[in-house]
Amino acid sequence: MTMHRTILLAGGNRGDVAAAMARVERLLSERAGRVVAASAAYESAPWGFEAEGRFLNRAFVVETELEAEALLDVTQQIERDMGRNGMAEALERAFTGERYASRVIDIDIMFYDGSVISTPRLTVPHPLLHVRPFALRPVCEVAGGMVHPVLGRTVRDLYREACVAEEAERRRAEACGGGKEKPLRLWDDDLDDLSM
Repeated sequence: MTMHRTILLAGGNRGDVAAAMARVERLLSERAGRVVAASAAYESAPWGFEAEGRFLNRAFVVETELEAEALLDVTQQIERDMGRNGMAEALERAFTGERYASRVIDIDIMFYDGSVISTPRLTVPHPLLHVRPFALRPVCEVAGGMVHPVLGRTVRDLYREACVAEEAERRRAEACGGGKEKPLRLWDDDLDDLSM
């Protein structure tokens, strides 16, 4: 059987996330393969949406015999077993109008060997990794010298670039009055209060 080296990122912001991270490592060892390296847990603000809780993120290097989509099946089952509820997240996104929602745990495949994978279910490398400092930081700890097979730059370089871009965006937002404004949303029951 061929062994594959994959880098996974786990993150969450609901419940006892530190305990969840320890459980993820244990379940990956039991179901996916051998965890050969794990990063520290890094705290970050929610990315791309507003939420009350801050996130913890950890990267895991796993040697596995599983093919990529079989590994995806395992990680998604681990998420469900740990209490992730896709329906509740969909309802939260619908209610808030945000693209993302808080979650107990999320496990994403960042890299699978040096492969480029594009199927209806899975895109590897993760398509947003290079613009997410919160993801790059723990991945950099366990695989900083890895070359992104699409972008041709190391994870370490991508992390530096993403941090510079994030800082530039923060300064731009401050210069424009402190942040991004939310669009006005009208719900059906609000329309009853409007006079034409």
